[in-house]
Amino acid sequence: MKTYLITYDLKYERAGYEKAREKLIAAIKALGDTIHIASTTYMAKTNLVGASAIYEKLKICIDSNDNLFIVQLCRDHYGVLPQERWTWISAAPKCC
Repeated sequence: MKTYLITYDLKYERAGYEKAREKLIAAIKALGDTIHIASTTYMAKTNLVGASAIYEKLKICIDSNDNLFIVQLCRDHYGVLPQERWTWISAAPKCC
């Protein structure tokens, strides 16, 4: 199991933005153990192999003008988050 950072930007001009956002969040949470890091950023521990496999699961939730970025989390990370999020991140498998 590996840990990935997933961040997105759905364009507001889309009709049904709220439903699209809810669908994408549900798809992210279905990947495995997830945690919400920031307004449009999640981390997911998943058995899927590679960022492209995650993208294949999520692409049905976005339009061509939306942004979606997926990257594997490695050991070098730093920032300001609540302690429970650091605990979750610290328990994540390391890729490097």
